[in-house]
Amino acid sequence: MKRIISVLLIAVLIAAVIVLSAIGENTLLIQDDAELLCESDREAVCQAMEPICAYCTPVFLSFPTGGEEKSTLTKAKEFQSERLGDEDGIIFVIDMANRVIDIYASDRMLPILTVPSANAIVDSIYKLASAGNYQQCACEAFRQIYMKLQESEGMKSPAPESSRIRMMKDEYEKAHALMLEMSRTGGLGTGKKLAGFRSCIYAIDRLNQLSADETGALVVQESTISSLLDITDRFFDELEKGSDVIPVYSKLMEQLLNLQNELDGI
Repeated sequence: MKRIISVLLIAVLIAAVIVLSAIGENTLLIQDDAELLCESDREAVCQAMEPICAYCTPVFLSFPTGGEEKSTLTKAKEFQSERLGDEDGIIFVIDMANRVIDIYASDRMLPILTVPSANAIVDSIYKLASAGNYQQCACEAFRQIYMKLQESEGMKSPAPESSRIRMMKDEYEKAHALMLEMSRTGGLGTGKKLAGFRSCIYAIDRLNQLSADETGALVVQESTISSLLDITDRFFDELEKGSDVIPVYSKLMEQLLNLQNELDGI
């Protein structure tokens, strides 16, 4: 789990709970007591959650500041017991009281979405929450959860290698467009765009690892992706300190060009 370091962005006042029928016998559930999501955010999160209903009940759960002094894990377990009972579930939780984001899997789901796997997902998204991008944070969490369920259960035929490479190139195009937009807007909204950029690179990394698992070969070098992620972390740090980000931006564009060259060479 990770501690959220940003100040809560107050969302538009909305109803806190949505339950929608979904695939099979499972449902999806959003309980947003901290009011982090607006209506359009909720729709996007629902779309990201829906495929998981083929496996279990996915839950978006948020807790506001204040309230009882309990750990995030205790709150998630109590929610599982009181609302889901014996149903299989995976809960993505943003706890504003403890400044924590975490993922809780019910007992039967735990062998599939293990604690290390859940922690790896949280590590990859916590800066989105830190920047106040709660919808994007939740969507990326559920996307990665779904991919992990597919891998573990073997319920999806492997995507053709050509399709996987096309998806990687699409994610690159999104990342490149975000970098150009950062340059044009002169820093306005840079944190949000940088978070989106980071999400694209994580998607490329995941597709790259899937390719290695299924074909025995990586599409791009791991060092290229790790360098991009390291420089992105530096960019976030410089933004938070209010430092000049132009040198880091230049390095990020240089490394992004390396990624483009590798993808173009396929």
